[in-house]
Amino acid sequence: MFSNNLIKFLILPLSFLICFQAHSEISNPSKHSLKVYDSLIAPVFEARCLHCHGENKDKGKLRMDKKELLLKGGRSAGNEIIVKGDTEASELIYRITLPKNDEEAMPPIEDGKPHLPITNSELTVIKSWIQLGASFDLQIADLDSITQEAAVYILENMPKKVLSEIDLVKPVLPVVSKAPDEIIDTIGQSGVLIMPIAENTNALYVNASYLGTKFDDQMFEMLMPVADQLLWLNLARTKVSDKCGPYLAKLKNLTRLHLENSEVSDEISPFLADLKELKYLNLYGTNIS
Repeated sequence: MFSNNLIKFLILPLSFLICFQAHSEISNPSKHSLKVYDSLIAPVFEARCLHCHGENKDKGKLRMDKKELLLKGGRSAGNEIIVKGDTEASELIYRITLPKNDEEAMPPIEDGKPHLPITNSELTVIKSWIQLGASFDLQIADLDSITQEAAVYILENMPKKVLSEIDLVKPVLPVVSKAPDEIIDTIGQSGVLIMPIAENTNALYVNASYLGTKFDDQMFEMLMPVADQLLWLNLARTKVSDKCGPYLAKLKNLTRLHLENSEVSDEISPFLADLKELKYLNLYGTNIS
């Protein structure tokens, strides 16, 4: 027979393990209610796949940035890119598990770009999601314990996005308030080109070079109501001089400035130094030494 002390010696560690297991299962309960696709698979696709199969590029006519387009499939795979309940028949699983040097492997190896294949944890979750019916409402709590561990690992180690060529050249625009329409109209009626830099932004591009020497320091003053919104400014071949320096210094968000063949000199340099966001400056044909 075991002594009482020996029984206590055996039971205490066992009870500790049971409590530890129970604690680990209920820790971070909020994670269990997260949807598998939205919180895990979509971020993986964004990091690994969308530079080839997204809004800007749909290689093989396959887009993976929207749920309905993902299920629609691509040119070659058709609806078989994901076969609900069948990982073996799903073209997606076939492609992401091929050897990395295979021509059909996803993601492919591309010259000059980092190769970030699907990890084991990501594969485990994607396969389980498909096997369980590829429901966009499936929650982490619906996964088995091993797949839940993989899910938690992904949540704690989110993959980094591979930047596409378009992402790399896309300007990072500050969030600015919208300039009043009447101000924009007034500037435009003067002959100065004024327009948004891109869609869905209030940041502005102003080009006065079309006016040539008709645009001078006095006309520059009319740009001050849009000083916060002004990011790109072209004053090439205009009659602006060092007197416009105080106005220039107020363009705190300015990133591109053309002053070539204008009348500025070294005296404007201190004002240019105040433009902390300036990335491009053209001073060709000026009196700046």
